[in-house]
Amino acid sequence: MPPLPVRTLHGRTRDCPRCRQPIRYYVLKNWVAPTPFFYCDTCNNILLRASDARRVPAGSTIDVKDDEQLLELWETIVASAPLCPCGGRFAVWANVKCPACRQEFPYNQGVLSAALRVNERNVIVIDGAAVLGDTDEQSWVARIEL
Repeated sequence: MPPLPVRTLHGRTRDCPRCRQPIRYYVLKNWVAPTPFFYCDTCNNILLRASDARRVPAGSTIDVKDDEQLLELWETIVASAPLCPCGGRFAVWANVKCPACRQEFPYNQGVLSAALRVNERNVIVIDGAAVLGDTDEQSWVARIEL
C-alpha cells in the first residue's frame, strides 16, 4: 500500500483515564446512518467504504427488526473485509484505543446494542489513524490539530 495522503482536521483532546496521556481526536459525522464503519481490533484505523454503504437496503429504519438484519450485514461485511495494514482485523465491536497504552474505550460503556451500533453517527478518528475507503485514493491518514 502506498503512503496515504494526510488530512488535517481540527479536533479535540481527552486524557486517557488509564495513562493520562492526551489523545487527539476528531468526531467525523456519519450523517447517512445506517452506514457501516469498523475500527481495527489492534490499532485505531477505520474501515469506511462507500461499497459497504451501498449494501445497506434502501429505506432501512431505526427499528428492532432492521437493526438485527443490519447487524447481520455488518458481520458479513467484516467477515470478508481485508486485514488492516497493521495486521489486525476490522470488527463490529472493536473500539478506539489510547495510542499510548492501548486502553480500549468501550462503545456504549461496554453494553453491546445492535440498535445503537448500526445507527451510530459519530466515527471517532484518532490522530494518526488511517480512514480506509474502497481505494487508496479514497483513503487518508488523520492529523488532528487543536
